[in-house]
Amino acid sequence: MSFTSDLKSTLADLPEYSVISMRVDTDNYFPAIITTLDTMVEERDFGGVYVASTRPAKAILHRVEQKKITAEDIMFVDCITYSIGGTAKTTENISYVESSTMLENVMLKTTYHASKLEMDQKFVIFDSLNSLAIYNDSKILSEFFHIIVNKLRTKDVFTIVLSVGHDAPGEVERLLDLICDETLDLRRPLKEEG
Repeated sequence: MSFTSDLKSTLADLPEYSVISMRVDTDNYFPAIITTLDTMVEERDFGGVYVASTRPAKAILHRVEQKKITAEDIMFVDCITYSIGGTAKTTENISYVESSTMLENVMLKTTYHASKLEMDQKFVIFDSLNSLAIYNDSKILSEFFHIIVNKLRTKDVFTIVLSVGHDAPGEVERLLDLICDETLDLRRPLKEEG
């Protein structure tokens, strides 16, 4: 089986209100995103919030539309466009946070958009732990994920925290191992040097 078919099958079988730490290799970043969104929106009929801190929401939305995934069912919280000096024009399904360091604003916009979705089943994807770790101290980031993951859990929101490669802060990954229902480690093992 391929990476995408394995991921699709795994996501389809998870309980409705799961909290997942998903770890992928860099070359599987876009396949993981597109497969996850396709599975959640098209197959499981969820609506969701995509927190974009790795690439601007417009770039992700463009890929979603190319793959013919129903974009109307996805709200985006863009944490990167302002930081890179891009044009941040709020649209019907994209709102902006001025900086990835403004975690309280990320939390507020994410929970607000999740509450406004009309779908019975909802998801939130954080893309990615690595990008948020560039701008935030591990302790603050751990506190953020501890609060928001549990807040979303109380509202029965399927939550995915994506990390890419083997560079995510170990302290935060260990916290995610504790608070998430499942860790999907889809990375290839590191090759030993020697």
